[in-house]
Amino acid sequence: MVVAKVSGEVFVEGDRSQFFENYLTEDDLPMARDSLSELIGDGDAKVSVGLELKDKDMGSGFGAFVNVSLSCDQTEKNVQAAAGLAMELAEEFVADAFDAAKSAWKDKHKTETTRRRR
Repeated sequence: MVVAKVSGEVFVEGDRSQFFENYLTEDDLPMARDSLSELIGDGDAKVSVGLELKDKDMGSGFGAFVNVSLSCDQTEKNVQAAAGLAMELAEEFVADAFDAAKSAWKDKHKTETTRRRR
């Protein structure tokens, strides 16, 4: 069963943005099944957390944006727990996406530097 959606964007100045979307099941989340089942409950509430990391200088650079949406029970306790879990997932995914953007940025500038030297 899908319990969370992770979507985002990796962007490098001068290149087309790369968009991604992942659906996470119970097996993908760092919680015991019983605890996760209690958290999700009836799934009538939805928590979304978005994070963005950028490394730019004078508008030129790279970055990543990630949004995590998680369904949960409507109790205050479960909404707060879901928000915490969504934040953890967003931090993990945005760090990975930022690393991918940084790598693409370095590759792009390595290629441009090589072309200029020829």
